[in-house]
Amino acid sequence: MPKKQQKKKLVVEKFSKNEKEIDIKRKKTLWFILGIIGVTIFLLFANLGLKIRYLIYDELQVEINPLQKTVSLRNDETLPLSFEVQNRNFHTCSSTCEFVLTDTYTGKVLGNRTLELRSNQKVTEAYNIGLDVSGEGQRIYYFEAYCSNIKTAICQTDGETSYRSSIITINYTYSESEQKLLDRLKEGIALKHDELSTAKQQEEESEEYISEINKTIPTNKYIEKKAEEYLKELEKAVGLYNEQKLKESDVILSRIPPLDYSFDLDSLKNQVAEYNRNAAMLSLLNSTDYLAAYDFYARTNISESAEFEGLYKNISVKKLETFENITKLSQFTDKFLLVSELVAIYPARKNNKEISYKNVNLLNYGKFENLTFNFSGEICPDAALLENADEEHNYSVALINYSEILVYCNTVYTPLPAIKTFEGISLEYKEGSQEIFVLEDDPPAICCIYGNCSHCSADPKNYPTVFVHGHSFNIHDPPESSIKTFTKIQKKLTDEHIIINAGDIDYSTAYSSHWSLMALPVGVRATYYYLPYYETELIFKSIKKEEGIESYSLRLKEIIDIVLANTGTDKVNIVAHSMGGLVTRNYLSVFGESHVNKVVLIGTPNNGISGRADALCSHFADKKACDDMSQDSIFLKRLDRYRPDIPVYLIIGKGCETDGKDGDGVVTAESSALDYADTTYINGKCQDFLNSDLHGDLLDPEKYPEAYNRIKEIITE
Repeated sequence: MPKKQQKKKLVVEKFSKNEKEIDIKRKKTLWFILGIIGVTIFLLFANLGLKIRYLIYDELQVEINPLQKTVSLRNDETLPLSFEVQNRNFHTCSSTCEFVLTDTYTGKVLGNRTLELRSNQKVTEAYNIGLDVSGEGQRIYYFEAYCSNIKTAICQTDGETSYRSSIITINYTYSESEQKLLDRLKEGIALKHDELSTAKQQEEESEEYISEINKTIPTNKYIEKKAEEYLKELEKAVGLYNEQKLKESDVILSRIPPLDYSFDLDSLKNQVAEYNRNAAMLSLLNSTDYLAAYDFYARTNISESAEFEGLYKNISVKKLETFENITKLSQFTDKFLLVSELVAIYPARKNNKEISYKNVNLLNYGKFENLTFNFSGEICPDAALLENADEEHNYSVALINYSEILVYCNTVYTPLPAIKTFEGISLEYKEGSQEIFVLEDDPPAICCIYGNCSHCSADPKNYPTVFVHGHSFNIHDPPESSIKTFTKIQKKLTDEHIIINAGDIDYSTAYSSHWSLMALPVGVRATYYYLPYYETELIFKSIKKEEGIESYSLRLKEIIDIVLANTGTDKVNIVAHSMGGLVTRNYLSVFGESHVNKVVLIGTPNNGISGRADALCSHFADKKACDDMSQDSIFLKRLDRYRPDIPVYLIIGKGCETDGKDGDGVVTAESSALDYADTTYINGKCQDFLNSDLHGDLLDPEKYPEAYNRIKEIITE
């Protein structure tokens, strides 16, 4: 082959080889570009899928065990507490969780820890609580978990915080040393109360007696009243006792001295008796019988008449203007008794005809020793009879000096002057009520929360609030996703000290604890998606999300029964959102209103849903419940026949185009309306791509404080 042709052939072969290499490179480049495009498209779709997943599904739930716990212990014991916490999130996400344990009375944070958790990681938080209290009462502690997903390329979270809380109720009683002091105080206060009450009665009785004496005659008697003063001190001791300030009560009790007026009262009664005897003696000294007897004895018996004169002279020189002076006359009682006896026998002596016996004094008078009297009973006969005495009158006269007899018989004795007399004193006391206070068997237990303390009491009118969620947008989300829709309202009411945050119902302890004896009502969230089964305790609970509103109403009854059992009340307030309002209305129509005080319905489709909301509901959520909510459904027609007698309040959102009408983006304002309800309209706007977020944002106090304030106003009325 010529060289020229060979050269040409070589050139052609080389060119062909280059063409093939270029073609291979082009194909590789094309495949590479197509690969990149494919990966990009895949990543775009994957990212879109993630975004849709984060939009449709709840990205993070926090589980706490236990949700409610009630324990009893002595106040000097330490309580070990532990909580299991798990973050339920997408497997591509990790989360940051802050755990806080707070004493609700002092506001003191007892524990605070922040952890980063892997997806679905479970951790245990443990604490030892020393109460640092005295007496008997109740304290409440909150354990709170704040978790949020960490945003990464594969965790397209919005970073919103998911919140869950647990309520720990501690019922504490006295330490052993306090119990001993309590028993001693109980006995000591009761004895001192009886002692002072008796003393007070004795004071009042004495005062009344002295008043009666003063009505008759002046007295310097005075009652120094101490019982009332000491009873006031005792009341302070009792007040401290009832406040469980046992040591302070004991100090006051020890300062109250013994008080007993029984001796003084008996002495006063005896003095009154002496006064009455002496007043009677003075009356006798003024009587005609006394004066006549004195005259008689003065003529017949000198020694006996001297008793009369001696008594009179001793008394007459006394000053008798006061009760005390008359009482002192008792020193003459013996002489008075003798004179009284002589006065008593005087009439018999005067009328006795045995003159020879009765007139011993006369017969022994000077020259009359031998004179015999036989006349008819007169001591001094008529002078004419004496002058004309003869044997005819049976007078035997010897050595008679008639003039001396006449002088004796005609002697006039000056009567004693009158002495002032006094009336007797009659003592009568009408006992009044002496009950000053009532001492309880034990001081009332003290319940302390939010910086305030009061006596523990399960007030049946302290109605708890049950927060009832609406329809779950995604049937595959757990019930906790629905429960947490009321988290922000419940948390804000708690932070403002309007309610006690009982979190959400823990079915494992539902009937075994009492949440609160505080003066504030409890607020608790609940879900009708759980179906619990009990015997003596919780056996199991299952999720039932496809059973319709009537079945959910049965679950609401179980929820209300649990709340009533754990609060000691007879009614609840219900705050319900969206479909939860229909569940509530159906509960009232089936079970009545006896256990419900009032209801608040927020964004509830009372007249049904239609259009886009109806279509999306049937596609993503519980079809039976969606059928019940559909406009003009049989369920709604039946429900409309019932008009409750209890107060019903509506909170309705407006400002979003909702199927061509004004509404909250899901429910039209027209559909929410009830002609018998007290209605509040909230103007807002929808900002998400579905133009529907006002419906849920009505439960956000930061976004719509007017809705929150209306709820607060209603439940606190």
